[in-house]
Amino acid sequence: MTATINTEPLEVCPLCGTDDILYPSVAKEYRAEIELLNRAADLQAENERLRDAAQFAYRKHHLDDPNIGWDELSDILYTALCESMGDNEFVKWIEAAKGSK
Repeated sequence: MTATINTEPLEVCPLCGTDDILYPSVAKEYRAEIELLNRAADLQAENERLRDAAQFAYRKHHLDDPNIGWDELSDILYTALCESMGDNEFVKWIEAAKGSK
C-alpha cells in the first residue's frame, strides 16, 4: 500500500486567512458568493472615497472652507475619479471635457 501526498498548493481562505486543507473544496462550492462579497466590499470602499471627495468639494465651494486649498481639492477629486473610473477612462473624459469648451 502506497500513500500519496497532495502536493497541490493550498489556497488561502479570503474569509479567515488560513490555508486549511479543507478550504479548496469549500471554495469551489462558495466561490461565487465569496466573489460577490468581495465585490460588494470594493464597491462600498469606492462609494466612501467618492462621498468623501464630494464632501470636500461641497465644503470648499459652498462653505468656503479655508482649511481646504484649491490644489488639495483638485488632488482629492483627481484621485477619487481615477480610482473610480480608471486612469484611461479619466484621460478620455478630460479630453472630451476640454474639447467641449
